[in-house]
Amino acid sequence: MAHIPRLDHDILSMIAREISSLVANNHYQLGQRSLLYLALTCRSMRELVIPRFLFARVSITSHPALLSFCRCITAPNSEAGDAVRHLYVDLDHNGGRIPGDLPSEELVGALEKMHQLLSLQINAFAKFYAIEPRIAKAVIRHTTYRLDTLCLDDCSLPSLRLLRDLIGLRFLSISLQSRSRAGVLTSDSPLGVIIMNSRCTLEELRLGNISSWQLYGQPLDTSDTSIEGEIYVWPHIHTLALGGPQAGLLEELDFSYSFPSIRCFEHSFHSSEWAMRACNRLFLGQLESLVGGWPEAKAALDAGAKLRRVSIRSSSPFPGSESGFAFHHYLPSCLRSLSVYIPLRGSPDYLRQLSLAAPNITYLDITFVVKRRDDRFKEIMERNSVSLSRLPLTLLALDCTGPAVERGTTPQSPLQRQMHAFSTAFVASAPELCPTLQIIMILYRSWQKFFHGGVGRFQEMGDLCGMNHFLLLHEWQWWEGNTERINGVCA
Repeated sequence: MAHIPRLDHDILSMIAREISSLVANNHYQLGQRSLLYLALTCRSMRELVIPRFLFARVSITSHPALLSFCRCITAPNSEAGDAVRHLYVDLDHNGGRIPGDLPSEELVGALEKMHQLLSLQINAFAKFYAIEPRIAKAVIRHTTYRLDTLCLDDCSLPSLRLLRDLIGLRFLSISLQSRSRAGVLTSDSPLGVIIMNSRCTLEELRLGNISSWQLYGQPLDTSDTSIEGEIYVWPHIHTLALGGPQAGLLEELDFSYSFPSIRCFEHSFHSSEWAMRACNRLFLGQLESLVGGWPEAKAALDAGAKLRRVSIRSSSPFPGSESGFAFHHYLPSCLRSLSVYIPLRGSPDYLRQLSLAAPNITYLDITFVVKRRDDRFKEIMERNSVSLSRLPLTLLALDCTGPAVERGTTPQSPLQRQMHAFSTAFVASAPELCPTLQIIMILYRSWQKFFHGGVGRFQEMGDLCGMNHFLLLHEWQWWEGNTERINGVCA
């Protein structure tokens, strides 16, 4: 133990990462807490772990915690700032109201003392900016150091104007305020300039509440023959997410030209006409992950895409009929992860056809649409269990929505009692029915498999604080960057 502090910093970083990593522990309850326990073992470990590694990844979800953290960083002779590599400030983590007296000045002071910051996430950025505009310059300064991952939520037009000098980002996620004028992307708009500045380095781009894309794949100055069209190309982006209210937003964008390295795409627009354009066929054919509607899934499959992950939006009408649904026209056999909404009635036939069309699914998230209160949920789901047992599932999530569903944490309505009865019976039989299954989520309850004496049994998980990380772990098992996605700012 005494020799550990003498190891090289890179080796110590790897050890700390393995100790605190969700992937290494394979258990949602373990994380930074493990490093804290290590620091409490002896003085040498305390001096090693605090603050060098305990502060490496900081997630703040409350106003008092943010204020306390900032004071720790800005304290006289404090070296904690240099230990911070990843900072997440999410004061709206649980959907609560963000206080008006945000410690913006304190956060700016703390950011100015973090010289090794790699990733930064701040929600309610416009509110921080309104109190202390210097926060924009503090963010920009970090891109001249090591910052390459930036997530800003609820951005306003004034706050984006001061971020125009951002450069060299690898991961960028910006969500605008609703109906913000900043949502129009042009070559001289603040958000457009930010995106263009990092076009040679961006690998993942996520934009929320954008209203118009006018960054076309053409030279800025058509009279200058020395300027080529690739100035509007983002050659390294493999993941693109676009969200906004306008159906016609995507119609003018040549996806194949602008994003030649795409692998993952998601959007929240109602129109699917963009997917029918011939120029976007190459783009669709390269996709491995798609979040969208059924028409886009079919278009991608027709274009030759080897989709590993598909998530269908709730607003996309289910194209099945009473006689069944031809999943093989929409989903490839190599599919590993699927999130979908299907009607409860007829679901036994649907799931049987799904197991035949996509027999390699390991992550399955189904929301059943229940329209009638007299639906025999337990009986139908017992029939569905046969089809589920044919899949090599590691995680199964089942939920219900619709006019007949009454929410609550206790089974009160007849439908809820049937759901509760099914979950109890299914969890008991799951080790034999689905041997590969590790996580079960049914409505508001979750179970994880543990082994005792070589026998696997599911135990209910009471503390769900890390469930989002655990879901990502299973949903992205097929992705070679899984560890980065789980531990990075996406999580």
